[in-house]
Amino acid sequence: MTTIRSSAPVAALVLCAAAAWAQIGTATISGIVKDSSGAVVSGASIRAVNSDTGFERASQSTPEGAFHMPGLTPGVYTLTVQIQGFKTWRNQGLILQVDQNANFEVSLDVGQVTETVAVTGQAPLVESQSASMGAVIDTQKILSLPLNGRNFVELALLVPGANTGAPGAGVGGGFSVSGTRSEQNAFQIDGTSNSDGFENNISIRPSVDALQEFKIQTNNYSAEFGKGAGAQVNIVTKSGTMQYHGSAYYFIRNNKLQARRFFDSNRISFPCNRSDPSVATRPACAPPFNQNQFGFTFGGPVNWLPALAKREKKTFFFVNYEGFRQRRGAAGLHEVPTPEQRAGDLRQNLADRASGSGRAGTPVASRPDFRSAELAASDGGRPLAVGP
Repeated sequence: MTTIRSSAPVAALVLCAAAAWAQIGTATISGIVKDSSGAVVSGASIRAVNSDTGFERASQSTPEGAFHMPGLTPGVYTLTVQIQGFKTWRNQGLILQVDQNANFEVSLDVGQVTETVAVTGQAPLVESQSASMGAVIDTQKILSLPLNGRNFVELALLVPGANTGAPGAGVGGGFSVSGTRSEQNAFQIDGTSNSDGFENNISIRPSVDALQEFKIQTNNYSAEFGKGAGAQVNIVTKSGTMQYHGSAYYFIRNNKLQARRFFDSNRISFPCNRSDPSVATRPACAPPFNQNQFGFTFGGPVNWLPALAKREKKTFFFVNYEGFRQRRGAAGLHEVPTPEQRAGDLRQNLADRASGSGRAGTPVASRPDFRSAELAASDGGRPLAVGP
């Protein structure tokens, strides 16, 4: 019986709504501001506000009417453009994904700044700011699609150009893209490297309930990525928000609904009915198998501290714990010494290995480590030769 026990330690991530300058694992909003006649508008105020954390990034349009706001955490945003003499332009419910560069062409109408033009359209699906190829696996796919062992890396096979790689390959996440070796894959988590230094295996494999999304780039990625010629897997974990939120889960697998494999035919160790005395004919069942995966997530604002209770919610936490328990049986067939061999009588071994005789008719063993006393005989005063 084999028992496997593992658990992920409780980790608390305290996130502050400060500027995040790292480009890996973030998103970008860019575009150009024009009026209804098509002329560019300079000096317009642009604000992007995260709906979950209240994080705000502000900018102004250049003399060419362009604006660029990098380093945005993936999530839901409200984008607002204002300038005196024009109506306020607002896009609510804008979803930014990891490594996305959302480009907008903002058209302002003449009017009072107190008037608002609401835009509900999302960012263009066609990535016009980058030539990289890949796909984003969002939270809905991560939690809805079945995963054997809750291993999110298996979802990489949803991306065009990805396959299981060489048979038995377990390095580099166990998948291959664009014909490269699996050990050429590189992993990042929240903007930092998540690959080991030997075989490019994923170092930290977070629980699927702690993942917000991840993006797999298969080709033409930018110079900020490196380490391998395969896929670039960029993981973003969940964080705390202005509202408390959490989840709890429990998954169980056992042999109640487990079918017997073709080679699970050990009637002695795993019979279906142990009270059946007929060992030779009683049917065999699957070995015992019990697997349990359980855990929880919890996040929210840090407002229980006296120093932060009266301040604006800008500090958050997120905790995830996952336990893994596995108990399974296994049986095998092994050779054991016979009673004669345990008593030191190895004549049967010598008889089985005799392969011929010398010119004097003396048996010659096929291996030198089974020489007998008869091999000491000589032929004309010369020792008999033995086989290699």
